[in-house]
Amino acid sequence: MFSDPYQSDEDMDAIIDLNDFSVTITPSKRSSDAADDSGYYEGASKVVADEYVNPGVSDAAAKIPQGTFEPQPGPSYVNTKNQHLRQFVVENKNKNTQRKTQYGLRKFNQWLSETYNMDTPPESFEAVDLDVLLGEWLIQMKNPDGSDYEPNSVLSLHRCMARYLKDVGYKHNIVTDELFTTSRDVLNTVRKQLKAKGKGNKPNRAEPLDQQTVKHLWESGQLGMHSAQSLLNMVWYFNTELLGFRGAESPVEVGGYMYCQRTE
Repeated sequence: MFSDPYQSDEDMDAIIDLNDFSVTITPSKRSSDAADDSGYYEGASKVVADEYVNPGVSDAAAKIPQGTFEPQPGPSYVNTKNQHLRQFVVENKNKNTQRKTQYGLRKFNQWLSETYNMDTPPESFEAVDLDVLLGEWLIQMKNPDGSDYEPNSVLSLHRCMARYLKDVGYKHNIVTDELFTTSRDVLNTVRKQLKAKGKGNKPNRAEPLDQQTVKHLWESGQLGMHSAQSLLNMVWYFNTELLGFRGAESPVEVGGYMYCQRTE
């Protein structure tokens, strides 16, 4: 029995169809109440229940709300999104870092092609095989003229391969994973041997100027206001001596806080 708290049983007609479980409750008009435009009275209720069984549709399918569920992402969807994200990260990396990474990759691929006549991408190798190949590459690594690399250059090329493998989603890290312990031990041994040969001592390192040299520069006209070149030399000398400039830095990068005005 359906009831409305605002109407009595005689004021209501209830139609119940038990075959499709649809229910329609329609209140009757009463002269004592004011009717709205739709013919129903304020406070009365009109209920039309949706069908729970749709003829011609299975019971399981009929009970699923339409438009509620969306397809769940599968493995192919996740892999595609992962590739897009990695590509975004790689494209926005520092250009110098990208160039160094590609240089290290070319050196490894060149060695692999000349030694084993293979053009297989490094990420295609299993960890145990790649560990051995990296170790052999580090031992045989040479400059184009046949000379040895500097110890830090060997380390840099190893890190280039680590960055490349990380960028392409290789499942192992050649810098930290235990599976690459052998190649890391080879790296440390090669660097020690190169240092024992005198590599890494930076023979071309710039030495600081002593007072005698500075005095000679002033007296010879290399520093001063004798010419445009000597003026530029003097500005550069004071920038490096007083402001701690390095060779790759520009005066444009100097902020006003680095200068102070001296008053007598």
